[in-house]
Amino acid sequence: MSDQAPATVLSRRTLLVSAASGLALAACGGSSDGADGGTPTPDATTTPVASGADSVQAQVLAAAGLESAEVRLAPQLTWGELIVAPDQYLQFVVPDMAADGALVTTPVQLWLVDDTGTVVVGPMESTWYPDDRLPSGGLHSVAVTVDAPGVLDVVVAADDATAAGTAAIQAMNAADSLAPGPGEVIPPMSTPTVDDPQGLEALCTREPDCDLHAMTLADALAAGPTVLCIATPAFCSSAICGPVLDDVLSVADSGAFPDVQFVHVEPFVDAGVTVTPIMEELALPSEPWTFVLAPDGTIVQRFPGPVVPEILDDILAGMPTT
Repeated sequence: MSDQAPATVLSRRTLLVSAASGLALAACGGSSDGADGGTPTPDATTTPVASGADSVQAQVLAAAGLESAEVRLAPQLTWGELIVAPDQYLQFVVPDMAADGALVTTPVQLWLVDDTGTVVVGPMESTWYPDDRLPSGGLHSVAVTVDAPGVLDVVVAADDATAAGTAAIQAMNAADSLAPGPGEVIPPMSTPTVDDPQGLEALCTREPDCDLHAMTLADALAAGPTVLCIATPAFCSSAICGPVLDDVLSVADSGAFPDVQFVHVEPFVDAGVTVTPIMEELALPSEPWTFVLAPDGTIVQRFPGPVVPEILDDILAGMPTT
């Protein structure tokens, strides 16, 4: 039940704009005017939610038991899609518009409400992961499972449920997503390596270069479970590729997962203009992307935008090695 007319599937362009805005937000924090490229946030309000049946937001909040909450939170997601699959991670920040857009950095309660006014997930408590490399200082994350496609309202509440807010997200099957999703297969591709950079102007734009270019994706999958990170620290449109690659590298270098292969691929052949074959093959609409793959290439998890090392640790700890 979002403020727009009911719909089963948001348009591809709507989702793409939402996705791009979310990634910019993750890089830039919650700007109140959007001047830094982040998603503009609404005007501040501390008015209690209306109780009339004509208020869609009132109905959504009522479904979560938040009739008396002040509508002052403006949750902003890092991606506009949620795949219909177990344990998909919602990552977001929560500006408090009654505090000049200051971000809520303590856990919040979360619900997902469908277009019939039914709570399909929640309440669940988010985990706040601090990250000083992001202007937001970190982000909230929570793993959720939805059973059917549709437009959902994301409801968050803080301060003992006295403050709340909503955002919309599209739940969809992986086959309908903007990018490959859990359950789909990424083929064993011959990606650039130190021995064969395949025409890239820079095999790695991190400074210094990372060491995740020793083998192709095909070779990595032949060896076992694989984490594939597609990111360009030098030319990233969302400005978070550097931190994402560093986070993946930190998990790889920890030595905790000797049976897992880690591969980094730059999304551009040149200075952010010509996309690499893997971007074309996967039809990725943005960067960065991180995929956790079973040895047969099946996607176990995907992360558009930020990667939390602790979450990646947990996922890999539960991965079969064959």
